[in-house]
Amino acid sequence: MENISEQEAMKMQLEAERNPNQIMYDNAVEEKVVNIISQLNPDNLLSDIEHRLRGYKKDYFSGEWKKLKGHKEVPEKLVSKFISFLGGVLNDNTRFSNYSAREINNIMEQVIDFIKDDLTDNDEEYKLARSIESKEIREMEVVIDREDGTSIIKKVKLETVTSVDYTGADYDEMNRIGHIICINVFSVLKRALNGSESRRIFGALKVTESLNQNEKGKGVFDAVQFWK
Repeated sequence: MENISEQEAMKMQLEAERNPNQIMYDNAVEEKVVNIISQLNPDNLLSDIEHRLRGYKKDYFSGEWKKLKGHKEVPEKLVSKFISFLGGVLNDNTRFSNYSAREINNIMEQVIDFIKDDLTDNDEEYKLARSIESKEIREMEVVIDREDGTSIIKKVKLETVTSVDYTGADYDEMNRIGHIICINVFSVLKRALNGSESRRIFGALKVTESLNQNEKGKGVFDAVQFWK
């Protein structure tokens, strides 16, 4: 018979003596923690931001994303660039960090500077530039043949575009994009203030005795092993 330590024997005895109700409670708590962790997954947040940048809103009854009526198409390059940039900010490494208020402010300044510089430098490419077309209306005479073989001269007006004058950027759309990004980034950074997010998550993991793996499959630790 294989020898076991006194500590292992006590653990086996305690496991055998556990109340079935306690086991159900522990499993329920563990599943709740896993569910919370999955909801806070940065990948889900990035997907949410991408849809909103493209001009979609979420139908909370059906759970589907629906295009806002009348919203103009957002260039693919704009969406791809910002989602790529945000992937380096909104991740597990950020939310489980231990940032001070000064560090959070510094990161937010960098995010704001990137948004401001990129949108203003590429406003025309992103179709965020406003312009006014100068038009000229001219009258000219045309000859119209009648069915009876006679002709008449009629004056018609022709409208032509003579120039396109740039009047500035579409600041409403720029603000919309900036607010979507900044509010979400700040929310994630605020959860990492003084390591509050990591303390809550890993503190909840200690509630149950089964920390590595439960009977149903993957345990709570598997949900937060972002280093794999």
